[in-house]
Amino acid sequence: MNPETFHLLNAFYEQTLGKPLESCSLVGFNGQDTVKILWSLNEIFIPHLHRLKTLRYKTQYEPEADEAIKNLVLNGDDWSSLPLTVLRILFERHQQGLLLCIGNATGENRVIAYAPADLNDNTRATFVIAFLLHAMVLPFPVADESQLDIDSMLEYQSDALH
Repeated sequence: MNPETFHLLNAFYEQTLGKPLESCSLVGFNGQDTVKILWSLNEIFIPHLHRLKTLRYKTQYEPEADEAIKNLVLNGDDWSSLPLTVLRILFERHQQGLLLCIGNATGENRVIAYAPADLNDNTRATFVIAFLLHAMVLPFPVADESQLDIDSMLEYQSDALH
């Protein structure tokens, strides 16, 4: 785990329960459990999906994405005021995290994330989101869909709704 991520998780745990992370017992989350947690982030991304797909993934915004995760974890920020370029980074991490978890769930369904046992469901979900997405090294290549010509694929389609 990235040291900055551990520091963030420790700060969140201390802020939430008033004790250091080293003092807790951990609960493991398998692929299926983790998909459920990550899925909750869809409500943030779906309203912006059409615009997010037009942006290229630019690594220079990764530090801002990590800062956004930190603000979500420590301050409850809802990401509504983030620039689209930063939201694009978070969206890619979210998508790739889901792919990783779904792949895990369809296979061995091993434990892939941990959270303190004494956190409630909401704070545990926040912990797992930070555990997986903060400073995430993307497991798959980024697919650049920003230049896709969707109109040409639809040119022979009727305008009528079916």
